[in-house]
Amino acid sequence: QPFGYVIDNSDCEDNNGNIHPGATEICGDNIDQDCNGSDTVCEPDPALAYEIQKLYIGYLGRAADKVGLNYWVNDIATGVMTMEQLRANLTNEQPQYTDIYGRLTRRQLVSQIYRNLFEREPDAGGLEYWVNGGGSTVNADQLIVAFLNAASTADQLVLDNRTTEAMHYTEFCGDGVDQGCDDVANVACASNHLNLSPAAASCL
Repeated sequence: QPFGYVIDNSDCEDNNGNIHPGATEICGDNIDQDCNGSDTVCEPDPALAYEIQKLYIGYLGRAADKVGLNYWVNDIATGVMTMEQLRANLTNEQPQYTDIYGRLTRRQLVSQIYRNLFEREPDAGGLEYWVNGGGSTVNADQLIVAFLNAASTADQLVLDNRTTEAMHYTEFCGDGVDQGCDDVANVACASNHLNLSPAAASCL
């Protein structure tokens, strides 16, 4: 038996001695080092995932799906993409952005962003500023970032709660577990869901 070879067909790469059953798997490199049939998905950086989740809420009006969130976290963490490039992708490549904001007037646009991020209608002064005042020159696709950066303490608290709910939903939706303890297993992820309150992962 030559060195580096196995006596059965479990080795998935005969030409690379670093790829074999029992090898250390490197997450997120699209290589199946341990020959288990798939690459291991990297655990996302919590802080980065949290910031990306905010963009999903603002731009797409929903929680991120787990695969998508992990994909963006990995790309940004490894320098493949920047947060600005992600923002551009959500704006230009995602139909949900156009569905939500594409046909709105400036006044309607500002109001919708307030609802998505802060779950409230804009106050008169804020609405006037973003529609006719100093904020009126901010491009529509940049408004959400501007709102995130300028959120008041009260609005930031609402957004934090909303983001925490979204993170919970992203983590647990579609896992077949009854997190809500309502005798209904969680078997599907609704594309627009954002109202799942954090609940215990066990009904005990």
